[in-house]
Amino acid sequence: DLGARLRLSELAREAGETAEAERVLAEIVALNPKAHDAWLLLARSAVERGEWASADKALSALLGLAVNAPARSSTSPVNRGESARDHLGLIYAASARVAVARGNLVDAVARMKKAVRAAPRERDHRLGLASLELARGQAAAANALIESALIAWPGDAELQWLRGVARAAQGDRAEARCAHRH
Repeated sequence: DLGARLRLSELAREAGETAEAERVLAEIVALNPKAHDAWLLLARSAVERGEWASADKALSALLGLAVNAPARSSTSPVNRGESARDHLGLIYAASARVAVARGNLVDAVARMKKAVRAAPRERDHRLGLASLELARGQAAAANALIESALIAWPGDAELQWLRGVARAAQGDRAEARCAHRH
């Protein structure tokens, strides 16, 4: 039973037996390549260990499942009928984090844009994309993203602060101070 094996991997992970947890997860995906729960846990484990190539592999498998899966399917043995597609935004965002860790900001921005498109109501995806644009030196793009996000979340302190950073990066110190006062 895949659900029992998944639980076994979680118990091994909680006990600090990462190698055993990953062995069980690898066994699960060998038996059922569509077991997105196992791919997600493999990706998380690889990220925690800083093994970016392994994380990319697992996230690529997840993206393949997510893009081709209907929302709310029965492909998950434990996630109440959710499919990988239900988590597409989070998968793209995780993939963007891996790209950042690998030093590829251009790829990270492209992946985070996909995360925002997949889950437009996720504030953290918009915040992450704006931060990446700032890191790439694209203050005007970051500012536009932040202004758009502030329409949905007008009192958000992090967005207000990031708006000040973006405006300062654009050379608008007065607006930057104003944004930081809010």
